[in-house]
Amino acid sequence: MKNLRSILSAVSLILSASSIYAQQDSMLLTLNTQPASKDPVMLMYTDEGESKTLNLTADAQGTYRAKLPKKEYLLVSVMVQNDKNLLISSSGFTPKPMPVFLLQAGHQNQIQLVTEDHLASFLKEGGPESRLYEQIGKKERASMQKSWALILRRDSLEKAKQPTTGWDSPQKALREDISNQKKAFVKQHKDHFAGLEVFASYYMGLPIDSALQEFNSFNKQVQNTSLGKTLQQKLNAGESTSLGQVIPAFKVQMKDGAWFDSEALQGKYWLIDFWGSWCVPCRKSHPELLALYKTYQDKGFDILGIAFESGKLENQLKQWDLAIQEDGITWPQVLNSPENQLVKKFGVTSFPTKILVDPQGKIIYRSSGGNAEHLATKLNELLGEK
Repeated sequence: MKNLRSILSAVSLILSASSIYAQQDSMLLTLNTQPASKDPVMLMYTDEGESKTLNLTADAQGTYRAKLPKKEYLLVSVMVQNDKNLLISSSGFTPKPMPVFLLQAGHQNQIQLVTEDHLASFLKEGGPESRLYEQIGKKERASMQKSWALILRRDSLEKAKQPTTGWDSPQKALREDISNQKKAFVKQHKDHFAGLEVFASYYMGLPIDSALQEFNSFNKQVQNTSLGKTLQQKLNAGESTSLGQVIPAFKVQMKDGAWFDSEALQGKYWLIDFWGSWCVPCRKSHPELLALYKTYQDKGFDILGIAFESGKLENQLKQWDLAIQEDGITWPQVLNSPENQLVKKFGVTSFPTKILVDPQGKIIYRSSGGNAEHLATKLNELLGEK
């Protein structure tokens, strides 16, 4: 088995989208530990739509200090890199879920960090919106702790070669409970940025009309924040590609160098599959898509895969190509890029997203986040034996 140092290095590579340097015009964050710790700490956040990471080391007193972009608000995830926050098994490793904190410019931002269990960390100082967000943050961390305990229990059963049936139900119950708590929080805080930030964590799982209705109920000042404008753009794109809408026409170059013209598939039913090599639910859905493709390909059905990758283009192409080979994908493939912006054009906010288009170019089915259990039924209704 790999030693712990190499495993933690691998975690850093997986979670790191890019490295950054300290900025003069910055927001300061202090993370205190008790007792003093020397474990490396990773911060993750998004800046101008790009995922960023910052690796921190502690001073002699066990204090970590981070210089972050000076934004009015910034959401950060924290990972303490040690064996207490990893599940290591013969098949690989699973990082413990990470706590999330909302930072607010113009205020002291301080986190009390518990290095042996980063989910026990908490906000010690922050602005009013940070403290408000911490109310739901505490509840989410408690839910994550219960989920992690279930993961550890399942791992111990697997190691003992004992049955692990019934594991999914309590996990599902935890997800539903924290989802309901988030929605209740948002309902009470429509005039606060913290409420909008919580809404942003679950809106992609809502029907587009419900998501738009909820967003429009926020205070106008909240809607006009940077996050609000981003959500508005995504929701508008999602509305324009929701059920019953005709898809926007596009012409893009495929993996094999040929050009794909959406108008060429008029007269066919076809599925647009938004996925990524890094997306576990996406990859798990490929065997079913292969079976559907084989069944209906000669009956007026086709698939277009649109992959979303991150990092340098060279790495994107490598990861994309490897996943296609490993999964045995045979239908046309396109890589999302700044030039074609297909993910943005179709309002995709979670992966996988699957969009079924009828022969007239109208969207007749759309699913997000791996919830495509009715796709096979829909295709059987349309193209199955009558």
